[in-house]
Amino acid sequence: MLLIGSRAARFHYPDFRKPKDYDFIATRKDVESFLSTREHVDNSSHDKKIRAKVKVGSKVIQFEFDLVESYASSQFLYQADLDFGAFDKKLGISYGVASPHALFILKKSHIIFPIHWHKNIVDYLFLKDKLYPNVEYTNDSMDLAWYNIFLLRRNEILLRSKHKQRDFDVDNSEFFKKSEKFVKRKVEHDSIHYATCFYDKPLFLSVKEDVTKAAISHDLVFNLSFEDRIKLIQEEAMALSLERYIIPALLEKLPYDAQEAYAITAAKMVYNYLPDFFRDFAADNFDKVLALPKDYVAEFLARHKTFKELLK
Repeated sequence: MLLIGSRAARFHYPDFRKPKDYDFIATRKDVESFLSTREHVDNSSHDKKIRAKVKVGSKVIQFEFDLVESYASSQFLYQADLDFGAFDKKLGISYGVASPHALFILKKSHIIFPIHWHKNIVDYLFLKDKLYPNVEYTNDSMDLAWYNIFLLRRNEILLRSKHKQRDFDVDNSEFFKKSEKFVKRKVEHDSIHYATCFYDKPLFLSVKEDVTKAAISHDLVFNLSFEDRIKLIQEEAMALSLERYIIPALLEKLPYDAQEAYAITAAKMVYNYLPDFFRDFAADNFDKVLALPKDYVAEFLARHKTFKELLK
């Protein structure tokens, strides 16, 4: 069996968070052999994985087994990543331990989906900083073999999650109409951008091939400097934080936490609001996206004249 997850990360990095569960990649035969000699309760939800609560000493611990037979990426990892090993005194068995690169791609493969996201982004950035310190990480930083396994794993998640890309190739009015009943806008969205943007106009205008549509261009986005790509994400996160959290609170004279609202929205930029091609960049640099260099609420209140009238 191949240990993955937080226990494997802590094996390599003692400063990684303390693990609670066990996660393995294993053959079905190995799992059945392991469980047959232990008191356990199977709590699997589907046949692609095996989950069980296992009695270990005086404790009951959750185990999750990613079956080699279920996914091609699991088979590649199981066969190729057995350079590290450990003997577990509590379990009384030896097993392989996934390498840091394997752990990184396992996190990366699902970091753009809302799967235990807040825990995973912390783990992901921890591993990225350990493996690629003091560099501007891109997918080109990865060894080609690992990158190919990552792509395979990402595609498997896309298929089983039935993920659909958001359709941005529509007129602006149609795009905003889709969310109107949930958002109930009191202020025109683009005016919020103008009141909080870093330059004389919002950056999103510079990455659209057609300003009448919601879509932004991959090539134009990545033609921006690294700093402006971060600012592009920050500008949208500020606008959405204001639109969906701060402005309603101000109008209803309710308390609000601007920092928390921004952090929640920045997370949703990665797994919901951004087009798929831009989500990995946002995840890779999430700590930089969070490091907003200004008080966006104060700036909005100072610069948005129409909203001042609404508050009277």
